[in-house]
Amino acid sequence: MRRLLLTSIFTVALATLAHGQAPLPFTTQDVLDVVRISVADITDDGAFVVARLVTDRDRKNVDHMRFGDPTYISPSTGQLVVIDASDGSIEPIFHDRVQVRNARWSPDGNTVAFFFLKGDRYVLYTYDRTRDRAQKIEIQTDKQIASNSPLAWRPDGSGVLLTLRETGWAEAAHEHYRRVSFGPTIVQDSKNDFLAWDAVRMRSSIGIPAIVDLRSREVREVLPEGSYNGFTQSDDGGHLTFTESTRLRTAYGRNKGTDY
Repeated sequence: MRRLLLTSIFTVALATLAHGQAPLPFTTQDVLDVVRISVADITDDGAFVVARLVTDRDRKNVDHMRFGDPTYISPSTGQLVVIDASDGSIEPIFHDRVQVRNARWSPDGNTVAFFFLKGDRYVLYTYDRTRDRAQKIEIQTDKQIASNSPLAWRPDGSGVLLTLRETGWAEAAHEHYRRVSFGPTIVQDSKNDFLAWDAVRMRSSIGIPAIVDLRSREVREVLPEGSYNGFTQSDDGGHLTFTESTRLRTAYGRNKGTDY
């Protein structure tokens, strides 16, 4: 990408000089407007790509005072697009710049599922490529989608696997963050199993794996609340493998303090 960018700048500069015009300066404003492509997923047959087009301007207004807050979602907008690999044509899913994550193609390559940031939480969306239609999926639960949730299609395309937050998780997590950030007294005691800051960060990994049926919008929780990763579904969708990590204490050395 860097080689392509430098080549493009050099080509434009040569073309400008060839026409007898003074070269235009490459300013900091130009740097902020350089577009980068971030590929999210490709259909199984390689025919279509879903990607984000982003610039450095899309990372403005980060609240660095909220660093470490498990409930804070840092701004990272961009344009979500579908690219036809046969001719390179680009179709925007939204014409506005939006904040989305984990865009994934369905097994048949016709639908993209993704998380869309609405206010301070992510909601589930799908985009039908054949109809050029994006819609919000109103899942039947009061629990919110975890901001770091994975997203995987069911093998038969009937739904998706994601993780939820338990009711009251956000309030409790933010209160713990507030206490270790603003006091009035902040204590980090190595006699405790976890340092106060480590205990706060641990809350980000906790979630409830659930399956959403895209037709009925029903939600089925498949495991109790825990710290899971590495989900893999069997070809028939009947089995799920995963890794569960159990934090025992704050680790002062590499790869210590956690059982798997």
